[in-house]
Amino acid sequence: MQGHVYLLDNGYVIVDPPLMPNLLDRLQIFGKCLGVIVLGPSHKRGSGLASSILQAPLYVPDFASSSFDPQPANLEVYKEGDTLLGNLKAVELQTEIGIFGEHKVHEMALIAGNHRAFIGDVCHGYNNGKLALAPEDIFPGYTEEQAKASLKAILEKIPASIKSGFFGHGDDLVNSFGKELERRKAELGL
Repeated sequence: MQGHVYLLDNGYVIVDPPLMPNLLDRLQIFGKCLGVIVLGPSHKRGSGLASSILQAPLYVPDFASSSFDPQPANLEVYKEGDTLLGNLKAVELQTEIGIFGEHKVHEMALIAGNHRAFIGDVCHGYNNGKLALAPEDIFPGYTEEQAKASLKAILEKIPASIKSGFFGHGDDLVNSFGKELERRKAELGL
């Protein structure tokens, strides 16, 4: 798992930070943390702790806010269509079928202008020479229908103009995300 730092003029935002020793100390070189954004319930582990230590608001999707027990004092609930810190627009991604066992993927993605997307689990970045769709790179025995469902969820909500993808798993794609989406779309016959 990996998180991302989104630098702003007056500080930074963290998206889905993992629990790592000294991570929060290292981030201080970027100034003040303005917020910690969680994309989905499966990526909440490090986020609550980071927001508490950094004294920054914790932004959680409306459908995942009840998964925090107890509720953090600095919780900010967001929903699809909301614009968060740094003009990050929230879009909701859901798969039609179960991706991880019987569980469907239900998470938010963040769109930064026409160039960047932050995605948690539905896409696992560039892995072994291709754009990995959940659950291709982590579970043996997945079906092509599961990969198609992940790709459909992305294609429905992520604009075709997006050039760079930053993912909760796998390698990020800078300036080639849109091309890789098109390649996988053709490969899977969508």
